[in-house]
Amino acid sequence: MQTTRYERASGLAIGESTGQIITVSAGSVWYGVSEYAETAVTSASSNADFYYHSAGVWTKSTVSTYNNTQYDDGTTLQTLTSNRYAVNWVYRYIDGSGLPKIAYVLGSGDYTLAQAQGATVPTPPPILTSMAILVGRIIVVKSAVTATEIDSAFTTVFAGSTVTDHNSLAGLQGGTT
Repeated sequence: MQTTRYERASGLAIGESTGQIITVSAGSVWYGVSEYAETAVTSASSNADFYYHSAGVWTKSTVSTYNNTQYDDGTTLQTLTSNRYAVNWVYRYIDGSGLPKIAYVLGSGDYTLAQAQGATVPTPPPILTSMAILVGRIIVVKSAVTATEIDSAFTTVFAGSTVTDHNSLAGLQGGTT
């Protein structure tokens, strides 16, 4: 019996098809003690939610393709510099009867390829933490028509964030705020 919220059992492989279309294969997901069979989906025909910041507030657009020209600095969308990379963090909504079935958020930087590969998963909007599972990331160089790299969240360990402010370590023995 499974009790972990949104635990992948099988499938949900991330990919792309021609024209920056996100694909997610069929799969099985546990939600608490219930198992859900999820069908294969694509972002084509406006089947993806794109969440981004506008004036520091989460905003949503329904789209058909992933983003290859921008990044989200946490306040607003910014245009990538030439030869820099966007990271699209892709989620699959679980057991929703309506469209869309896919969602994504952008990484927070104007990345080199090495920086994109080492990027951490940004904090998504609350709807994604409660209604979706991270399936992977798509790294793409500015304005490219195909991805540079596609990584599954189930086979790739994404970089963790590091503590940069040791005052944030309150509660440790001997630590103070």
